[in-house]
Amino acid sequence: MRYTWMILVMNTESFRKFRMRGEPGQSNKEVYHAAKEKVAEIQSKVKHCTVDLISCSKAFKPPEGKSAPRGHVWCPYCIKWRVFSWYEKWGVHRCPFC
Repeated sequence: MRYTWMILVMNTESFRKFRMRGEPGQSNKEVYHAAKEKVAEIQSKVKHCTVDLISCSKAFKPPEGKSAPRGHVWCPYCIKWRVFSWYEKWGVHRCPFC
């Protein structure tokens, strides 16, 4: 399986998405560490932007022993607590970043 991670770079006016795909035989953990390095590189180059790493191929459980901040829900793809918004088209709450 080739694991894919998306790097989302955004500010209040615009956003860009970059995909990192693992090579055949690479584990999800190896691809994740390469993507984290790329996120750190992007963060050092851009100012006033948010850089998030999003899993495109695997969902992750919330951290054990931690409770959600008020009004937040665990996003298994962003791997963060997020405030979900209502998505009228599907009639569900969803992560605004994924």
